Amino acid sequence: MAIRIFVDKNAKSITESLVQSAELFTKISGLPDMVLGDNRVWEVAIVDSSTSVNSYAAESSNAAYNIKIAIGVLGNPNPATFQDTWTFVDINFRSAKLDMAVDGVADLLAGAAEKAAVFEVEIITPDGDHNTICQFPIKIRNQVIPGAPIHTGTVDEAFPIADSDYYYPKFLPLVTGLVGGGSTNLDGVITAGGIVRPKSFRRFITTEFTNGKLNEFQFWPATGLAPDDVDIIAPDDFNASTNNYYWIRRA
Repeated sequence: MAIRIFVDKNAKSITESLVQSAELFTKISGLPDMVLGDNRVWEVAIVDSSTSVNSYAAESSNAAYNIKIAIGVLGNPNPATFQDTWTFVDINFRSAKLDMAVDGVADLLAGAAEKAAVFEVEIITPDGDHNTICQFPIKIRNQVIPGAPIHTGTVDEAFPIADSDYYYPKFLPLVTGLVGGGSTNLDGVITAGGIVRPKSFRRFITTEFTNGKLNEFQFWPATGLAPDDVDIIAPDDFNASTNNYYWIRRA
């Protein structure tokens, strides 16, 4: 049940770059709906409508070019699901599963029956340049028969830590202070046991103000750092062996 797509890297619009085949560059009518909990195989080829000699683009067969696919919403650079690890099934097609059983997809739906989203394709050159070649509308639907158990971590860990400043925040509305314990202070927020993910790509925003600004923190490895109760906060459930992380203020 693989979904095979042809992406035209030279389409006039990235919203119309999914085409019928390597020879027919007519925009497809649409993508199949994707359902929370599913794991569908995608087969991707890159084609080039600017040439009539070889309609497959060089990037399609050259493993030095990586391809990323994701589903999410425009304006939120944290996709619901993401894939960039492929197996070549023939010279021009790469194959991989796009995991819909992740918390990002569940968060996007937020209990709704369906949501509109965008399917995005990006090429990364051997020099590390990123080129988005597709942003195609797709529908995400909730499940009736439960699929794979929803799990966490797959999407967030696909992004480099250096990009974390750009990812969407999680608000902590009850937190009005930094230290002192309890549910109203940041050091009292329960973090152990994976409740707060280490190196979280979400910024945690408290309602405690400093210099007229809401505070933004990330949960970060404690190695080499020392708590100061202002910019580096040790959680009450800190443990040097099992929960060796501090809250770090983001500028």
